[in-house]
Amino acid sequence: MEKTAAFVKDNPRLGDLHLKFAGRSWSDTLYFVRRYMEKSRDKTQPCEPIVRVMEKLQGELSASSMNTTKSQLEVIAKQQGMGFHITETAYYLTADLFYLEVFFQPCGRVEEVKVATHGKSPSPSESFLQLLRSENFADFSEILGRLFAQYSIPGNNKVKLLASLQYLMKDLQQLANIQRNPKYSDSQIEMINNGLVGFLMSEREDFPLTIKFYMPPNDGTKTSNPAQAAQITVGTCNTTHKLQMASMFPNPPQLDPLGYPTGLDDVPHELLPACFLLTLQPPLPMMSSFVKKLNDITGQGSVGHINAQQVRKCVRRRRK
Repeated sequence: MEKTAAFVKDNPRLGDLHLKFAGRSWSDTLYFVRRYMEKSRDKTQPCEPIVRVMEKLQGELSASSMNTTKSQLEVIAKQQGMGFHITETAYYLTADLFYLEVFFQPCGRVEEVKVATHGKSPSPSESFLQLLRSENFADFSEILGRLFAQYSIPGNNKVKLLASLQYLMKDLQQLANIQRNPKYSDSQIEMINNGLVGFLMSEREDFPLTIKFYMPPNDGTKTSNPAQAAQITVGTCNTTHKLQMASMFPNPPQLDPLGYPTGLDDVPHELLPACFLLTLQPPLPMMSSFVKKLNDITGQGSVGHINAQQVRKCVRRRRK
């Protein structure tokens, strides 16, 4: 940058241009220089000094942007409690059961972002890529934090609990894909409330397993956003529960005369001191009577441990 400044100072034409835009940022200066070049009278002979200055400015801006992204990645990793590692080709944000890798182009632009969970190959993440390219670090940090919460499994049974959670994901996805006859005129309510498990957002390595369900407004009026989100995770608890170690439904699921899927009678499972958790986002106050009703359905006392078959049972009772 010092050489660029000296070059500008020694060139009268560029010195005048520098004084004219002294109060502007380098990005604005680069924009106006490009506009100036586009209006050149002789397009067959571009101004070589200005071309060189533009190349230097672009290089400085790219380096600044890359350094900003790298610095922010390290800060975000520390905030989330993740590890941060650097190699010659990539930057890694790591946790016990998943990691995220970020690749940069020589010019400093983020080239690719990949997410890998335990036992699986890294998958490209278009959503994380666009967030970093636009330097939207707030949204990047929020989604990464929710993903970290999903795969941050305590205790000594991390791999088993992750496998059980993934089987649950698969079963919920099969339930969500079952077609049903339309009941609502509102397309959003139809998509969310007429499904067996609401609107399931899954099957993506770079997004946490989330269910959206319909929330009617308290005052009886229409609302522009009638959906409530809940993230599904797995965590340890003081009592043991049967956690599935295989899918509970055949593929494709078999339906009974009422259109509900029928589960397999004997599914491999393990007794583990853990349960599946449904975390409302944002948190929502609940009446004690509702909590008791939910506990009665799941039969788990003060802890609601729900597998895919119990989800189907809850849906049946709700529709009655």
